Amino acid sequence: MSFRKDRVRLVCIFKMPHMSAQYFESQFGNDSTKFSRIPVVQKNLLNFDITLANEGFDASLQSLGIPKSTLNVLVTLEAENLEKINEILREQAFQEIFKGAMDGGIFDPSTTYAFSGEVMTTNDK
Repeated sequence: MSFRKDRVRLVCIFKMPHMSAQYFESQFGNDSTKFSRIPVVQKNLLNFDITLANEGFDASLQSLGIPKSTLNVLVTLEAENLEKINEILREQAFQEIFKGAMDGGIFDPSTTYAFSGEVMTTNDK
């Protein structure tokens, strides 16, 4: 197995703000729908996933010595190359959605970790 050269990911993981999960899902879902409708997003992204943590594996992970994470939202963007993701990040419509999420308390950059990287898929059904 080797890392693919035909795609990259931008991965962001952050802590859900202090609000109900239902409210967060509603607001983040609305922003995600707007994001998905931006033409450059439709053109450039291969995949866009949002994962919200649940407690399903907490006990199993803790039995392995892995503590429960305070970070509980994972967002991944996948494209053919970094420039395609950078085009999205520079897009005015994206920046407005991003700023609105910060202003609305849905997203806080101070609780966010992000990185880009190449992808190795070992099992894909």
